[in-house]
Amino acid sequence: MSELRAKGPADSSVRTVYTVLRAGLDGAVRDGLLSTNPATKVPRHRVDHDEARSLTVKEV
Repeated sequence: MSELRAKGPADSSVRTVYTVLRAGLDGAVRDGLLSTNPATKVPRHRVDHDEARSLTVKEV
């Protein structure tokens, strides 16, 4: 995941990749192809939300 972040995709894209990858690996564990899911050791990427900017009276 850190390689993806270094290239600059959006935070939500990194989180989506992690979610899909973890779900796929969960399926592999469920089907007996893996004994454990290695993605469980990687913390989920945090998405920071910026507060919306309000218009001033002059801008309205």
